[in-house]
Amino acid sequence: GSLEDKLNEKEIRNPLMNTLPRPERTSREIFRNFLLLSSLFSTNHAAAVSCLSLASARLGSNIGTWQSGTLYISYTASALLGSTYVTKVLGARNGLALGMSLYCIYVASFILSIEATKGFSMAIAVFGGLLGGAAAGIMWTSQGSYFALTCEEYKESLTSELRDSSAQDQLDSHESTRSEDITSKLGGLFATILLAGEVIWRLFSTVAVQ
Repeated sequence: GSLEDKLNEKEIRNPLMNTLPRPERTSREIFRNFLLLSSLFSTNHAAAVSCLSLASARLGSNIGTWQSGTLYISYTASALLGSTYVTKVLGARNGLALGMSLYCIYVASFILSIEATKGFSMAIAVFGGLLGGAAAGIMWTSQGSYFALTCEEYKESLTSELRDSSAQDQLDSHESTRSEDITSKLGGLFATILLAGEVIWRLFSTVAVQ
């Protein structure tokens, strides 16, 4: 085979060859990735919150109350007992992926509960509430860890680029590399995107129901 095939084969046989450092990401790449994550997180969270606010209206007071109550109990238990361990084992990124996936199942269970017969509707709703609460606990714990890691990586990348005279001309001369300024900047952007997504989805769900 070709030289490239032989190198790939060696990497598979010797995992230590895969430990070579990857090229560092630029501050702009990190920033764009953070905005993308914030947008996806906002959309996912807003869809779930919209279902939660419509639970009693769409599922009925009995089933809606059971689903919402189950979700809050599951969220409390997850946040106190399991979400930190899950984030530690899976990592922040994979923890976010798991939490967002479980939230999607919760939204799907909400739709299925509306369409299901009365006997199955309660079971589907409660099961969805359990997964939705676990999803919320894992998501927010993982998001906190992911946010801290992003701020640290963004600061290191920005500081490195500012030392490079060729890159310095492309950066905002007023860009601060202080940890508190970076945390404030990224935190403000995340909060704005999160709230904007929630408002948009709540308005959409209200109009769609009418």
